Amino acid sequence: MDLPSEAVWFLIGLMVMLLELAAPGGVLVFFGAAAWITAFAVYIGLADSMELQLVIFSTASASLFAGLRKWLRGKFFQEEN
Repeated sequence: MDLPSEAVWFLIGLMVMLLELAAPGGVLVFFGAAAWITAFAVYIGLADSMELQLVIFSTASASLFAGLRKWLRGKFFQEEN
């Protein structure tokens, strides 16, 4: 049984999101979201080759991590003074 690439990326994202529940720290959620972004890109036909899929995943995970981590930390975690 061969799964389409978008299904594989979606399942990877789901597994990583579930791993975040077991190992909380707020890092794995960015990789899960990046996998879902990659799955969407494959689904709409933007990424046919594996190389392009890996570029999308890498770019999305780095962008999400750099752009949202500080904002989410300030939003959900109180810093002790």
